Amino acid sequence: MNEEMGTGDLIIGIVAAIGVVILVVVFIVVVKNVLLKKDSDLQ
Repeated sequence: MNEEMGTGDLIIGIVAAIGVVILVVVFIVVVKNVLLKKDSDLQ
């Protein structure tokens, strides 16, 4: 049980880390797009 729980926790940790990375990347892309749109609107 301990090994299974350890593996489960490890998988959950990896999935959570990947999820956080994806959220950060998406956030950065959205912010860049918004800034680019604002710059193009000003010009």
